[in-house]
Amino acid sequence: GAVTRAGFRAPFSSVGPTADGRLKPDVAAMGVNVKVARHFEQAYGVASGTSFSCPLTAGVVALALQAHPEYTVDDVLTVMRSAASQADAPDTLLGWGIVNAVAAVDMPLPAPVAAARRR
Repeated sequence: GAVTRAGFRAPFSSVGPTADGRLKPDVAAMGVNVKVARHFEQAYGVASGTSFSCPLTAGVVALALQAHPEYTVDDVLTVMRSAASQADAPDTLLGWGIVNAVAAVDMPLPAPVAAARRR
């Protein structure tokens, strides 16, 4: 999902649940008035869209994987959700909340997930 600088859901950002009842979005990131490079103008500008919140989220995933190369896809999803701003009360507007890069990198896998991997 996409949010404003103040952390409010962008009006163009999709909401959940999915058709099969899953909670979506998973997480959200800045997607309104994001500073971008404008190729044709050879300058910087601002743009809005989930097209801009997605690469910010992907960057956090890359940081988490660099810090923890042993993480599986499910591990990354768990950490991203657990480190987000509303991890304790996810909803259908922002999912588990706004991504937190430092928390996602620093957070160990939650104990139940880590224990299940050792089996």
